[in-house]
Amino acid sequence: LLLLLLLLLSLLPWQPMLQGSSLECFSRCAQKQRQEICGLRGGFGVQRPGEPRAVVPGLVSVLPASAVPGELLQHQGLGIQPGEDAPELEAALTTGELSDGREVQIAESVSGVRIRPVRGTAGISTLNPGEWVPVDVWRQLVNSLGTDFNCQAFNYDWRRWGDQVYAERLTDMFRAEIEEAYGHGSGDDRKVTVVAHSMGAPVTLYCLSALGDDWAQQYIEQVILVAPAHMGSPSMLPNFAHGPLGATHSFIPAPHFLEHHIGDITATWACMVAEMPMMKVGTAEPWPEDHVFAKTPTREYGREDMGRFLDDVAACTGGREFGPALWPGVQELCGKMRAPAVATSIIYSAGDETIAQVTYASDDLGAAPEISRTEPGDGTITAASIEAVAKAWQQDGADVRLFKAEGRVSHKDLIACSQTLQLIPKLLEGAEVQTE
Repeated sequence: LLLLLLLLLSLLPWQPMLQGSSLECFSRCAQKQRQEICGLRGGFGVQRPGEPRAVVPGLVSVLPASAVPGELLQHQGLGIQPGEDAPELEAALTTGELSDGREVQIAESVSGVRIRPVRGTAGISTLNPGEWVPVDVWRQLVNSLGTDFNCQAFNYDWRRWGDQVYAERLTDMFRAEIEEAYGHGSGDDRKVTVVAHSMGAPVTLYCLSALGDDWAQQYIEQVILVAPAHMGSPSMLPNFAHGPLGATHSFIPAPHFLEHHIGDITATWACMVAEMPMMKVGTAEPWPEDHVFAKTPTREYGREDMGRFLDDVAACTGGREFGPALWPGVQELCGKMRAPAVATSIIYSAGDETIAQVTYASDDLGAAPEISRTEPGDGTITAASIEAVAKAWQQDGADVRLFKAEGRVSHKDLIACSQTLQLIPKLLEGAEVQTE
């Protein structure tokens, strides 16, 4: 059942939320993997002064642990059995205080549970750490870069991205990680290249914007965004309202209990709200003014109506109060994102039909909708939304280049497809690369 669930999740259009980690590139033995999960720190590869470093902020698996230090619970990923509540994966809605003294709604781990991301590049290699059959995510890229570049992974509790208090904490963590990597270098090549995949893109953009252009230009060589998700995805409407399998009935037959059970858990994660379609990324507009993301017999929800959609979902479906509570903070985070102050490359795909609109048979937004419109993309993120933001950045004078993958490459696979494996080393080495 665990393997079935992981395989299903690896194919879903809500990929920004669930990409994970493994220790496969460090060990072929499951017992040794479990030991290294608890002890691994930092990245991998040999320190080679004078060569570029790639710090890789992306989505990781998490290890739920009890409040007792060192006592690990059973789940390492999203292994859910029928009838289990999996409370260690749920979040609780509460209030927190920002650095400016404001009180805001946040989503943190439930009482008595401590969530610790898998550390090091082990934390991004596959979806299911410690399992015998790995579901690869970053592994091929990590392995290909490991012989020539000193790579480190910036791992975090991806469930909480969209929580403003956690975003401030992430910014401090990001700064410390980058400055430490910078300090280990020497000469002209000590600046750090940041490679971000999927939800790692908005995390990176927010941190760089919060830290400022002067800081970025001092410590960052370049930014590489792969399948970036800072615009949000239309697939998140049914994924939040109904469950992560709700929009995929025509693609993947799945046991009935999975969609509702997982949906009730994932609806407590701030990241589900943070990946709703954004009206603006900073001042850039990812979506046309007349784009309609969802329809019911009596309503339409466009780019200015995501708050109303979340309110209506909460009125229709129990356990969806996190949406309206966290949405104002999510908008504030996204409004602060600007184009990086350093050279930026964006790798994306337009070879797969991607959800652009869903239609409901009734006004019950908790029901599974039909996919009524698709656009070219990677199966999760539409290509047009990426291009719209990139174009706005270019018009504002930012150094941004677009690289469109050839053929059909999925959101999850884009980080380690053959084209990306060839392109990223060239970008790290500063080689001349032809753009679109």
